[in-house]
Amino acid sequence: MTSPKRLTIETTQKSPGAPPTQHKIGPSHGLLPVSIFEVPAIGTRVWNPESVRTAVLETAQGRMQNAGDLARTMETDEAYSAAMQRRVNGLIKSPYRIVPKNPDDDDCVRAAMLTENFIDKMLPYLELRRLVTWLHQLDVGVATLDWTIDQDADTWIPTLRCLNPRWIWYDISRNVWVHTSYEGIRDINPGDGRWVFGVDWMYGKPSGMVSALSEVWISKRYAFRDWNQWSDFYAWPFVKAKYPSGGSETPEEKEAFVNDVASMYRTKVIGVATGDDTNTYDVDTVVMSSGDAWHGFKERIEYVDRKYQIKWLGGNLSSEINQVGSFAASRTHDGVEKELLEGDAKVLADIISTQIIKPFIIANGGREEHLPTITWTIFDEEDAQSKASSIASFAKALTDFKTAGYEVDNIKQAAEAFGLVLKKHATVAATPDAPEADVEETTHIALTSTDIASIITVDEARASQGLGPLMTNGVRDPDGSLTVTEYKAKHSAIVATAADAEAGTGGKKDDGFK
Repeated sequence: MTSPKRLTIETTQKSPGAPPTQHKIGPSHGLLPVSIFEVPAIGTRVWNPESVRTAVLETAQGRMQNAGDLARTMETDEAYSAAMQRRVNGLIKSPYRIVPKNPDDDDCVRAAMLTENFIDKMLPYLELRRLVTWLHQLDVGVATLDWTIDQDADTWIPTLRCLNPRWIWYDISRNVWVHTSYEGIRDINPGDGRWVFGVDWMYGKPSGMVSALSEVWISKRYAFRDWNQWSDFYAWPFVKAKYPSGGSETPEEKEAFVNDVASMYRTKVIGVATGDDTNTYDVDTVVMSSGDAWHGFKERIEYVDRKYQIKWLGGNLSSEINQVGSFAASRTHDGVEKELLEGDAKVLADIISTQIIKPFIIANGGREEHLPTITWTIFDEEDAQSKASSIASFAKALTDFKTAGYEVDNIKQAAEAFGLVLKKHATVAATPDAPEADVEETTHIALTSTDIASIITVDEARASQGLGPLMTNGVRDPDGSLTVTEYKAKHSAIVATAADAEAGTGGKKDDGFK
């Protein structure tokens, strides 16, 4: 891949303050379009079963405006939002790495290194989370790329910015998705440097979590409303304001008495005629018998919350089982959730690789055959801890065998069972006088602590000590997927600088990076 050239930018504006229409970056790179400026969305509507049903049916026709508003309202349900965030964050907080298309090709390696240097800027956490959330909720997610130039690195950088899918709709006559923005109505062309678009939608089929869960969501809202009304009716007693049916007082005076009593209490007051002609006024209370009817509201709400977890996470065993055998059941559910996340990772990796990394590499002088890919590692802490402990036990067993005077003939096959690939190294060098067969007899496989460090990742090593994955500022650090040896090599310069500073010999050194 040729090194990026210093690119100049010209901005054409229609009027002062208007967004630019295009960036001219040189004849070898063509035109780099500017991003989309969407119309703000204000969701204020009140939902009922009929309007919810209408929004769901519209998704089957590719109209997402009402469904987009409905999704935003459903996110105010804490149980729905918690299940959604667990699914989304379970993916985007997992470590990822950039993989060159061909590790033996220098251009492919340079393209991967360039991508790795800027991938965090290309994928802001909040915008990526929004895109993944919309992909789940509506089966469609749309974003634009904001292009800027890093003058120091001579590199064009596309930055992801998620758009609200309420402004998109499907044009069945042309078989294209269309977006409405300040610039007007535009076709969505994924991968053209302007658009990022993920879709798992099928015409005629209601789409996304919104379609699957909106009916139970609205029933939960009505359950809360009815429970509040029921509680208001039964929680406080009625107050009877008694006044004589006869007497010299006028009806207005009797009504004023009832109103005066009502102003003194926080509950419901009714006026009751005593049925006699005396001028007796009195106050009495009537306690309502509630029974166990309130359990129905509570069970309905809990049922809906379980539906959220089942749909978003593949089950709710890990959060509810507390009986004998619950650990195994919980681990089974965690395995199902991990499979869901691994599927999400493959979908998102394809979108980013083809619609963000591809135009990034091409805009900076690369070619399509050099494109790297991005992959996520879905981390399971207990599995990593178990794997690290097994490898450590395997290494100790080999040492014990050697100490006892035994050699393992099938060590290679045994190591493969643990996912290890071992290399032979001769502890006794061959000499001109030593026959080749003798040298072979003195050649053995030794799994030292250095070998272990080149096999086990940082996260696996931490898990073997009962620690969590490597974190940086509250987010899982991608360096946790490096082997211990790779991690030490990557951070050796930092360690050396710290050592020099402590010894009083530190100084600024040029490490080759700006």
